[in-house]
Amino acid sequence: MSNCVFILGNGFDLRMGMPTGYPDFIKYYEKLSSDIDSVDSTERLFLAKVKEKINKGEIQWKDLEIALGLFTKEVSDIEAYKEFYRDINLALGKYLSVVEQQSASISEEDKKKFWNDLMYPENYLHTDLQKINFEKIASKSEINADIISFNYSKTVESLLNDYLDKDNYYH
Repeated sequence: MSNCVFILGNGFDLRMGMPTGYPDFIKYYEKLSSDIDSVDSTERLFLAKVKEKINKGEIQWKDLEIALGLFTKEVSDIEAYKEFYRDINLALGKYLSVVEQQSASISEEDKKKFWNDLMYPENYLHTDLQKINFEKIASKSEINADIISFNYSKTVESLLNDYLDKDNYYH
């Protein structure tokens, strides 16, 4: 039996054409306003801090987590920060839901390519010798592929939906 682990990050969704980068979400969040005054004012302060970093260059999702942590020094009202934190988390969930709904359906070609990539990981080895060694130790008769996805979306599930044996699929 061959065991393969595939680790997928947000770059996967970006490759699929989804606007799921941190700057995409910030643009969305910037357009929202809250009914709660303390959330709205905390949000504006947070966005001002974040936009400074966005203007300096491309930033990543880890930067949101870091920014939220550092931002705690800027807010003296703990309850206001908690409300803001809940608000940004709810907004992220809504944003990703909207992005998934608006994204074009995944083509059969992309589904087939993804499936083949899972089935034939040796195609990504660099040399013929690596491929030969892989084929010696890997049995094609039984492949156990584990996918670890750090995506917030269900893109991987959508790609595999037609290929999965529902009885053997674990979440």
